[in-house]
Amino acid sequence: MTPLKNNMLIGEKELEKYSFDIENENYIFEIPDNKKTTILIYSNLKSESNITFNIGENSIVKIVYFAIGNYSYSLSFNISKDSSLELYTSDNNKANSKIVKTVNLLGENSYFKGYEYIYSSNNIITGGFYVNHLSKNTTAESVLNYLSNNNGYINRDAVATIDKNMDNSSSSENIKGIILSKDSKIDSKPILVISCDDVHASHGCAIGTIDDNEIYYLMSRGLSKEDSLKIICKSLISPILKEAIDEEFYNLLKPALFETIGE
Repeated sequence: MTPLKNNMLIGEKELEKYSFDIENENYIFEIPDNKKTTILIYSNLKSESNITFNIGENSIVKIVYFAIGNYSYSLSFNISKDSSLELYTSDNNKANSKIVKTVNLLGENSYFKGYEYIYSSNNIITGGFYVNHLSKNTTAESVLNYLSNNNGYINRDAVATIDKNMDNSSSSENIKGIILSKDSKIDSKPILVISCDDVHASHGCAIGTIDDNEIYYLMSRGLSKEDSLKIICKSLISPILKEAIDEEFYNLLKPALFETIGE
């Protein structure tokens, strides 16, 4: 695991950047108590791998994780008391793979906000996004966006679990899937597993082709149909690029993300 350059300070937050190839190893990131940091990771997967982030108490953490490669992997995040995690992940695998992401809210007042983007073209992506509320007063917001083209197939569920006695917890999950060709497919379900009454939980899911009215609106402003489609698809990757606040990291992500929308 090799840092791209030395850590830097952005305001009160430290910026940490990593670029690494994973070969038959498990990685564990230990983030100490009272830490404010942004972690940028560019990962070229060369084997099936497991990556874990343990976040200490009273920490504020943002992680931008971009993965390329041809292998299955799992990401796990354990969030302690009074800590928050903002997570932005993007996957551009070239082969069939299973991708599992799990968030465990372990301590009271822990908070999670997550954004996932997955692209599939002529391959099958399975797995799921799991959020577990394991303490009282925990909050989670998940937005999952999928784009499938050619013979691509994405089959993933979002599961939020609030255990018994985890009062005053809140969980929301929203899925958006765009199908770009007649042979592509997306199957995804938001699932709530609630074992407690005093909670707030919601979910939503919209999967289909791009609305003709959206295309017509953009074309009426002078854009071609192809450019209109690209602009709509670009909305799925813009949150990832927005969070790539370092120029070097941004320049790594941009070509790979734009490749998925045909630019």
